[in-house]
Order: sequence, then structure tokens, then C-alpha cells
Amino acid sequence: MASRKRLAEEVGEEIKGTIITLPELLQEVVFQYGDNIALVCKHQAPDHLGQTSQISNDETVAPCLRWTHTQLYCVAKLFAQSLRNAGVSEGMHIAAFLKNGAEYAVSKDEKMAKKITRAMGDDLEKQMKVKVICSKANANNFSSALNGWLFLTDRLSPPSQSPSFPTPSLSSTALIIFTSGTTSLPKPVPESHLALTSSIRSHAQVQSLSPQRSFCDNLPSFHVYGIMWMLAFWSVGGMVCFPSENFEPDETLSAIKEEKLTNLAGVPSLMQAVIRAKEQQGEGEGGGLESLVSVAVAGSMIMPSTVEDIGRGLGVRKVSTSFGMSEASPITGIPFEELPYEFRGELVTARKCSPGVRIRVCKPESKEVVERCVAGELQIGGATVIEGYLGMEDKTEETFYEDEDGRKWFRSGDQAVMEENGEIFVQGRYKDLIIRGGENISPASIERVIDSLPEVATSQVVAVQDEVAGEVPLAVVKTAGDNPVSNDSVHDVVVDKLGTLYVPAETVTLSELGIDDFPKTDSGKVQKGKLKETVAEYLQARDGGDMNTASADSRESNVDNLHRIWSKLLSVSRDRLTTSTSIVDMADSITIMRSVNKIKHELGHTITTREVMENPTIEAQASLLQSRAQNTITSAPELASASREGPPTASDMVHTHGSSNRAQQTQAAFEQATSDMGLTWDDVEDVVPISDFMQVMLRRLRAQSWNHRHAWKSTASPKKLRSAFEKALTHNAMLRTMAVQPERSPPLHYIVRPSKKWFDLVITEKEESVATADELRTLHLNDPELDFAAAPGPLLRAIIVPIQEGGSGLICQAQHSCFDGLSMPNLREDLKSILQEGEEVDIPPRTSFKLYADTLYLHRDSVQAKIDIDFHAGRLQGLDDLEQSLWPVQRAPEWFKGDFSDVSPDLVKARPLLDGDESIGVDGVMKRIKLPHLQALTEKHSIPAPAILKTALALLNMSYTKQNEAVFTNYEAGRTWPFLEPWIAERLPNTMDINGPTLEAVLNIIPLQNRESGEEETCLAMMSRVSSEQTLLSQHSHAPLFSIQKALAENDGAKVIGTMRRQIFNWLPDLKSVVAQGHEDDVLQRAQVTSRSDVGILWNCGLLDQETFQMTASYDDAQLRRAEVEEAVERLFGIAEWITEPENRDVKVTECPFLEEVVMIMTCS
Repeated sequence: MASRKRLAEEVGEEIKGTIITLPELLQEVVFQYGDNIALVCKHQAPDHLGQTSQISNDETVAPCLRWTHTQLYCVAKLFAQSLRNAGVSEGMHIAAFLKNGAEYAVSKDEKMAKKITRAMGDDLEKQMKVKVICSKANANNFSSALNGWLFLTDRLSPPSQSPSFPTPSLSSTALIIFTSGTTSLPKPVPESHLALTSSIRSHAQVQSLSPQRSFCDNLPSFHVYGIMWMLAFWSVGGMVCFPSENFEPDETLSAIKEEKLTNLAGVPSLMQAVIRAKEQQGEGEGGGLESLVSVAVAGSMIMPSTVEDIGRGLGVRKVSTSFGMSEASPITGIPFEELPYEFRGELVTARKCSPGVRIRVCKPESKEVVERCVAGELQIGGATVIEGYLGMEDKTEETFYEDEDGRKWFRSGDQAVMEENGEIFVQGRYKDLIIRGGENISPASIERVIDSLPEVATSQVVAVQDEVAGEVPLAVVKTAGDNPVSNDSVHDVVVDKLGTLYVPAETVTLSELGIDDFPKTDSGKVQKGKLKETVAEYLQARDGGDMNTASADSRESNVDNLHRIWSKLLSVSRDRLTTSTSIVDMADSITIMRSVNKIKHELGHTITTREVMENPTIEAQASLLQSRAQNTITSAPELASASREGPPTASDMVHTHGSSNRAQQTQAAFEQATSDMGLTWDDVEDVVPISDFMQVMLRRLRAQSWNHRHAWKSTASPKKLRSAFEKALTHNAMLRTMAVQPERSPPLHYIVRPSKKWFDLVITEKEESVATADELRTLHLNDPELDFAAAPGPLLRAIIVPIQEGGSGLICQAQHSCFDGLSMPNLREDLKSILQEGEEVDIPPRTSFKLYADTLYLHRDSVQAKIDIDFHAGRLQGLDDLEQSLWPVQRAPEWFKGDFSDVSPDLVKARPLLDGDESIGVDGVMKRIKLPHLQALTEKHSIPAPAILKTALALLNMSYTKQNEAVFTNYEAGRTWPFLEPWIAERLPNTMDINGPTLEAVLNIIPLQNRESGEEETCLAMMSRVSSEQTLLSQHSHAPLFSIQKALAENDGAKVIGTMRRQIFNWLPDLKSVVAQGHEDDVLQRAQVTSRSDVGILWNCGLLDQETFQMTASYDDAQLRRAEVEEAVERLFGIAEWITEPENRDVKVTECPFLEEVVMIMTCS
């Protein structure tokens, strides 16, 4: 009998902590964390409201409002006592005029707001016993006399007598917020103390909040999203920082940096604006945001690419999503401990039930629970759900119900699917709400207004995807007769009746869509899902190829292009929108953010939201862009795509220093090396110098020296795969290289132009097929003719073979001097895109490697280079005396990982494999371990995971050598512009996008004791020291290796490269993607990645999640046995566990049980 499928219902874990009323909760916080900073307002004076603010520990931070939890509580209590003494009691009307405008808290319908304002003036003001203006700036907004109105500061004097307050129960109303439904009428949501405190506790539990956490708050304080984040941080003694009066991306970045804030949350459009501001500031990889531990994004249906963009743009690995509503928040979320989370599919999962929450998926308008993996209406229960709407019994009865067990449930109106594992995917809204930048928009309200136009018979409004706003409304109209419908008329009527928030991004007619009527069901109901598909197809066909095609070479063309962009964004005609019109008067903040994105995509110009505000007219913006074009360095895409006719001349090759003789020698060397390949100088596209460490990698000690072997399975035919592979190589110049050393010149990479002649040299096609993709791993393995890439080249070679089970296979051999771990994935990404979308797919240009290599070569003798050289030379003095500190012990000549059968017979004989036929060194030993306290070290002590594991590796070395220092190499990504002043580097293209090998290697000498103090250190102190030294190693990583050797004493210099090759530590920040092979139906699936480096042991390692550490130790089989390496990995894990245990952080590192012999020797000596 088939097993019965599970129903789509889940229960979250229990809420930790006692559920108490909000006053009790705040009192509890004051008792436990009263002296902790609770509130920082960067835009408010330190004496705001007559209070004395705390002083920042950082003297460079400007004074501002900075209150402790005790201060915040006392000021709130003073205000409450003042209101109480003035006669305010339960059930009375309270009106607050705040900066955001009270009408927006009630309704987003501007006509309704006007009615409310009139009602306030005519009726309610007479009933008010207390009238408070919270900011003196708001007094200017009142035209009538301020009789009876007081400023907030007047209400903060200590009362002559302390009034008594009624003690609330958990069922008492603590808070009323408003939400909007399909009619845009406000629905008052009363939060009881039970629901509110449960929500706060649940939110803090999901986020693993602690007193050390601090929140950068750009969220609206009247919205449930903002309220829950703020109160959750305060509930654990954390800090909330408001970076500015209004949202300013630059101020947000400054606040994060100055206050070392750990958390950021917002809707996608807010995150996009912060990322653009960070890019505009042009800071390095971290951008000063290293304190950020986690970023949360919510507010609309979110795509995985959005999460990836946020993580990459802000340099944060822990990006989470959640789902909640005013009636119940949070509903779902990703526990902090499970971040970073691997998102799959087209939409991001909302994850599982939050603590204290119940979830079920039911048939629409029903209580019947569907099976898992079946779409239905999301319904929520639990302590965080409200009892119903205030004063709206009919709506409450329609939306809330009790089940047979007496549990209350809330019908969300959202369509969702619960996966077998309990994960929730929210797929859309049954009520068709559109979420624009986090704001709910009712299509029905827009349709009702548009239908009032005489030229419109009927209309439908649907959501279209927008990368900034998430969604924007688009109107589809059916005209009345032959009367045309203009964007201007739609714009005017919607602005007048509803406001700018509701203006459709575009209005199209049925005829433009190529249909006669709206798609409908048999009963005549419009099928908006199908209409959305038709609209999406229309927009793709119309706009799909318009990106980056606009000319923007002059002020006149800038005016024209900006006029076109703004006309479309504002949905008004160009005749109506003059170039001198103030855009700010017509656009809201989301539209301005969308304009920044449009200008970037279509014109290639970067402009910030602040610059749009400061240059509100099209003419002013055009002048700004023109002045910037005349005074800035060429943009990254232009640099990346630069080309010339014919081969390079002396002026194109920096190593010639303009010498025609050296240029001729360069040409002659190439022609001599490639004479039997049929290549000529006309086939050369560019010539670039090879960096010192890449020259080490290029040395051909055996055919497979520093080779990588990559194998992929494709669903494409061999013919299609070859065509796509050739196309991909045209976009990856450094993978089309030869390597030759001319007379009186360093070795050079010669980039060969793509041609049939070149591709025939590179690609070998096999007619005989393999049975399965698994056989790709051994096909022609160690073949002396096919399984290598070496100088003079080609430095990348490939084999294409049919696979009997379907599709074809691609095996690449690549010499490491032409790629690194950040550039090689570009080939796979491009190949996959071409296979998926065809050879006409647009592959964005990347930053030119030649620009980087030329810069490195030209500045290798600069002052900054000399500083870098001296830094390393100072550290490596006495290297020759550290022979006994080197591990592993060298048992045989050379360091070769993988096959070396092509070397001399004497060398082969001198290198017997210690495990014989069972040798696995080239693939190595892979193990994983959970380090549950790793994240706490990173969060509380700012020690990154690589430094922690590097410390463990240093102690492992000492445990084997019995010496009190460790010597080994670590790889450096080198993704910075070498030797340039920051003001120059920040104007150059993004180094992370450089399409070539910037990889460097640096040698570590890590002593057991602090060199400066000579004292024994605690585990925490040593990890901190290793972390600080790693920062310096990265800063000085571009120092030319051969120059370092020359700066050392002869014996020390001679030791450098051999020592480097003995043992290498390589941290893989994106290990999860490296490990992932892909789905079996993917057009390109990884089958193998093998490195054949000339090293003794290579530690490739990283984190799969916040506590799962993976180590792959590959090694030279002539130096180490498998059992020895397995023991070494286990010992490394044991050391890592010991130093990360909380109880050992303040323990002397010499007490590590694996160092007993080392300590004994130190004591005796």
C-alpha cells in the first residue's frame, strides 16, 4: 500500500522566555541591561528633548542622541505620566502629528487623507484635552493658531505627583496599527500584550539576537515590520540606530561604519539603494561594513538573485528572508543558525514556522488542509496572531475562525506551497495585491479610477517585476470606441484620486498586446494570471534588447535620453514633461530609485538618489552627467572591451618600455615557439607580463606542473557543445594564451585571437563515446599527449566526447598561470549561458586583466612596492634557520601532487609512492566537522573564520615539528589594484571582476608566543594576532616575489620558493558553490575538479554553513601516506574544536593537549 502523503501543516518551536506584558518586558530590559546603549539617532542633537546623551567610545564619531535603556525608559515614562496627569485615559482620542504624516498611518488614499484632516480641524480638535507637537519644525505646517498646543519638551518635566497606571493583562490592547486590504480601506489591527510580546520574543529567537547586536533602522516606525525589529532588539538589551531623519543610503553606510552595526533590514528597493551608494563610494571589498553580521530582506516576493545581489553588494554571507503580516508577525523565517541558506527555484523560500506559530495550507476559502507540495491559501495560528480587527466584525468573521480544538486561525489570502520538509513558498496573492517597494497597492482601486475616464471601457491592473521596487502596477485598458487613451490622462486622474504611489508604470491597450479582450474563465472572470503572462511576453519582446544601447556622448544626447527615461518612469508624455520641470515634484522615492537603476542600465552612467534630488530637472542631470564624463576615467565596460586592429606594437606592450627592438624580440620569440603550430604574429591579440608567482607556477618541472583538470557533462550534442565552448572562449582572453620568454624579458602571456585555427589547436574531439558522465573522470587521465597544458601552450586544452546515456562531455586541462579561482568560474558561467540561451546571448564585458597586469608590472619598483617588499623581507629574515619548523618532512626530491611519470627516470625512481597503487593524494582526504562556537568568535570578537582555522593549522604544524613556530604558505586573492593610491584605485573598474589570475602567495611564520611581548598568549589572543597579521599579509600581497628574495640574505632568499611549495593553506570563501555539482537536468553539470599543483600538501577548506567546516587535504604521495593525512586532518579538527570552545578562550594556548611535547621542549630549553 502506498504511504499517505503528509498534510501541509507545521508547528514552530516553543517560544523561549516568559510571555509578559510590554511594560513588564521593558522593565525587565532596564533591570538587566539598563546601562547598555538602546537608542542612537545620528540626526538628532545630543541634548534633544533636554536629555544628556552618552558619549561614543570612538572619539571620531560626532556627538548625537545616544541613550541607554534606562534613559529611554525614563523619558517614555515621564511622557506617559504627563499625559496621565493631563487627563488622558483609556478609550480617549489621541492625535499625533509626526514627520511621516499621520494620514499615512491611516490610509494611503490622498482623498481620504484630506477628509481626515478636515475632520480633525472641525471636530476632533475640540475634544482633545492634550495637544502635542512632537517637533518644533512641525509647527510651521499649521496655518491656524496653536492655541492649546504644547511641544513635546514641555511634557517631559518630572510631575509633581506620580500618577497610578492600570495594570494591563496579556489580553489588553497594547498597540493598534493599520493595514490595507483589496479596497485600500484601513483595517485597524489591535495587538494584545500576548500577541505583541510573543511576536517580539519569536522575532528575537529567529534572529538569535543578543545584547551585543545593533540594528540600523530605516524602517517605518508605524509599520509592523519596523515595530517588530525595533522592539526585538530592545527586548534583548540590544541597540537601535536611526541613521538619518529621512532615508539616505550614504548616511546608512556611515552609521554602520561608525557605530559598528551588526544588522540591517529592509525591502529590496532600500537594499538596492544602499548597494549603489556603496559602489559609488568606491571602497574596497568590505567597504567598511565588516561589522554587519546579517541582512534581512522582506516586503515582496523575492528572487534568489536578489538575495545573492544583496549578499555580494554588501559583503554579507548571512542574508535572510522572512514573511509576516500586520495580523501575525513573524510567520516564517530562516533561523540565524541556518544561515547562509541555499535558496533554490525561482522564488525564495519563506522557510519554516517561526517560534510560537502554526501554519497550514488550505483550499481557498476553506478550512480543509491540502497535502504538501499542493498550492493553497496560507493560514496562520498561534500566539502571535491577533484576535480580530477593531470595530470591523464582518471583516473579522470573514478572515478569522476557530477550529474544532478552539484554536484561532487567520486566512492570509496568500497562495503558498508547503514542501515535504515543511518549507513555505509564498507564490502570490489571491487578492492580487501589488507590493511596490514594500507598500501594498490595490489593483481594484486603480482600476476603479481609470474606468472613470470616458475613453476607457474597462481596465485591468497587473503587477510587473521591477528589480528595484520588486513590483510595479501596469494598466491594460480596453478603449471605448476609437478614442485613444493617453498616459497623461491616466496619470492625472490617478494622482488626483489616489496619489503618485498608485500611478501605473505604464498603460497599454489590448490592441498593443495583440488581443481582442481580456482572458477570461467560462464564467466571465478575468484571468489575471494569464494576462500577466501576456504582458510579460509583450514587454520582453519590446524591451528585451534595449539595454546599454543609448548614446550618451554629449549633453544634448544626455538630455534626450533622460527625457525619454523620465517620461516613461512618470507615465507622462514628453510634451507634458519639459526638461526644466522639477522631477522631485512628480516622483516619489521608489520612482527616483528606479531612475537611478534605469540610467545606469541604459546610459551606463552612475548617479545617486541624492544627486537626483539635488539636480531635480532633466537639464541639471544632463549637465551633471556630461561634466562627469569629461572628468572621470573611462568606465569599466569600455576598458574591458577595448580592442585594436592587428597585433600589438611597442606602445601596446608595457614590458618593452616603448623599445621597437624589444618589441621585435617579443614577436620573434612567439613566432619561433609557435612555428610548428601554424600561428603568426597576426594571430596575437595582446601581450601581458606574467607576475612573479605565476612565473613560479609556469615552470615546467613536469607536464602537469600546476595543472587543473575540469570535467563537465552537458545535455547538448558534441557539435553544439564545441560551438558554445568556442564562443565562451572569445569572452575569456586569458584562457586563449601561450607563454614564451623573449630575450632580456620576463615570461609573457600572449593572448591569441579566437579563430578556427586556434580552436583546432585547443580542442580534441573524440568520436568514441563514454558510457556515463562518471567515466569523464578517468578518460585520458594522465595521458602524456592529452592530459596536460604547459608552456609554451596552449595553456588551456580541451577534449569533447559523446556520452552514450545522452549529451556530451567536456574535459579541460588548464595551466594555473592563466587563471585563478575567481576567473575560472567565468568560463563555466559563460558556457552555461550560451548553452541555455543561444550564441546570441549578451555576455557582459568584464574588467580587463591586461589593465591589471600592466599596472602590476609598471609599478613593481614604486615606493609602495618597496614598502610591501620590506614588509615581507622583515618577516622572513632567518628563514634558512627554520628547517626543523617545516612540515611535512621531505622524504623524496621535489614536490609533485599527481602524475610525474614524464620526468627523468632517476627522479621517478627516487620518488616511490608510499601507498603504491592505492595512492589518492591528487584527490586527497576530505572531512567535515561541526564547530558550533565558530560563529560566536566571529560575532563577539571580530575574528573571521579563516584566521581561526589558520591558527589551528599553525598549532598542528607545531605539534608535528615540536618547534615553537609554524611556517607555511597561504594563497591571497590579490583582488586590489596593485601599488596605486586609493584615490586612483577607486576610479578604476571593480577588481573582483578582473578576468584573469590575480592570485598571489605569501609565506607565514607564526610563533607560538607573541614576538613583541615574548609572553604566552591565550587562545583568544593568538587568534586575534593571527587575524591582524593576515590583514597585513593581504595588504602587502602584491609584493613581487623575486624582489623579496633579493631583499633577503642569500641563504634565506634561496629557501623562499621551496618553502612556499611545501605546504599551502587555501581558504575558499564560496566553498558551497565549489562543492555543488548541479542538477542532473542542468545544461552543464560539474563532473570533476582536480588540481595537480607542485606542492607537498594543499589545504583547501571553507565553511558549508556557519558551523560546518570542510577540509580537503590533497598531497604528494611520495611524501605522505593516506593514513598520515587522515590523522593530520583529525588532529587539526581536534585543535580547532579545543581553541573555539568558550571555556578555552581565556586559557593559555600552551595548555592545548596537542602541544604537550612542544611545551616540554620549550620548558627544558
